[in-house]
Amino acid sequence: MLERRVPLFLLAFAISLLSTWADIPLNALIVKLLPRSEQMRAGSIRSMALFLGAIVGSGFMLVLQGLWGWQAPFYLMSASLLFGLLLMVLLREGQQKGELPVQINKQPIMDLSGYFRQPGAKLWTWLLMTSFPFIGAVWLYLKPMLLDLGIEAQDVAWIVGVGGGTIGAISSLLSGRLVQYLGVGKAIPGYLFGALLTLIALTASVLLKLDQIWVIASIFLVAISMGAISSLLFGLTMFFTRHQRRASDYGLQASLFVITRLTFPIGAGILLDVGGYSLMLTGLSCGVLLVLIIALLARSHIYRMAEYTSQLSRRGV
Repeated sequence: MLERRVPLFLLAFAISLLSTWADIPLNALIVKLLPRSEQMRAGSIRSMALFLGAIVGSGFMLVLQGLWGWQAPFYLMSASLLFGLLLMVLLREGQQKGELPVQINKQPIMDLSGYFRQPGAKLWTWLLMTSFPFIGAVWLYLKPMLLDLGIEAQDVAWIVGVGGGTIGAISSLLSGRLVQYLGVGKAIPGYLFGALLTLIALTASVLLKLDQIWVIASIFLVAISMGAISSLLFGLTMFFTRHQRRASDYGLQASLFVITRLTFPIGAGILLDVGGYSLMLTGLSCGVLLVLIIALLARSHIYRMAEYTSQLSRRGV
């Protein structure tokens, strides 16, 4: 039984809050330092970094905790954070090519109407809020699902945390290059279709009670889809940030993304309680199918949105 639960909760809450706040200026800095032509690649790298964090956090850290106790992971994470802060000293903001000097004005800090007046911003916001949360909810419930299937906790850490994280990181890195080849207009429905096939494979493995090797293979497919979709979304998020509004525009998009990323797993949990993993996976698969259908119906708008981001990339501003 854990003692001093209130301080432990407050520490976890403070860490989550501060990491969220740090995310906004950090990504605003990325948008400022990199030209538009490099921002899709930056999205791939950021997605890869998140998967590498999952490898360390839910994989190696659990192994480390089993060997040397809870203190060891926290000491190592604190040292890594300190190293990252020291690297920040080497950065020089400067001024991005084509950007006007900063001027003090009386415009409001948040300019929501200006953000949504960007070509394709409304469609993009809808895609941002619905493309990832379904498969993200599946990823959240993979560990308890494997535990319920009788797999040992340490093996779950290696399968999902290390194996899935590694595959997701590689997928994130390759996804940026694939988007440059396909174009955003084809990549969005293509990645959604891949996610749908992935969830169908995982759902069939659970429904038909296939051997564990098939379930694990489906989990790795989930990691590939997650890496591809998150890389695409992170890259496009940077495109829809305006000069002098980088932090507020990114903060708005991140907040909308988090709202659905946090609420969809609640609905998935309700389905899990009602009908088990089969019903939950079927419901999430239907959700991805619905998003894909709407994306296909709105493909002309997606191509116009893609053209807008391509123009920004070619201009290099």
